[in-house]
Parts: sequence; C-alpha cells; structure tokens
Amino acid sequence: MSNLRILFLLNALDGLMTLLWLSTGGSTEANPIMAYLLAHGAVTFMTIKVAIGFIVCLSLYAARHTKAAYRTLNIGIAVYALVIAMHLLVFRFQF
Repeated sequence: MSNLRILFLLNALDGLMTLLWLSTGGSTEANPIMAYLLAHGAVTFMTIKVAIGFIVCLSLYAARHTKAAYRTLNIGIAVYALVIAMHLLVFRFQF
C-alpha cells in the first residue's frame, strides 16, 4: 500500500514543518499532547510523532482489506495534505 508510505511521510513532514514554524516564533503547538512532548525537546517530539505514525500505519496495514482502513487512510492523507498546505501558506507569509 503506497498510500501508507504517503501517510507516514506526511506525518513526519508535518512534524518537521511544525518544528521549523515554532523555531521562528511563529506560533505555538495547538495539540496539548504534542505541546507537552515539545517541552521535552525536538527529538522527543519527533520520536513520539513518528512512532505514533508508524503504529497507525501498521494498524491500517493489518486491516488493509477492510473498508474502514481504506477510508481512514484516505481521510488521514487528506487531513495531512491540508495541514501541510496550511504550513506552506504560513511560511509564504512569514518569510
């Protein structure tokens, strides 16, 4: 399932773009759990974010023959695509 790779990469890209955005003082992390992880450092934040993304992808792969997994995967990709687009728009106006 190449869409699983896309979801995983979008998740990691979101984390990196979040770190870049926060490093410029542009904003704060809106997710309280991720904000807590950020308080423990960028490495902790990215490690947990990528690990969660990996676990989600493994779960979707295990359920790959179900309609629910297919829908969830496509919704996840759409949501992350919107988040990445938001990051890009913010960067465009910030820099």
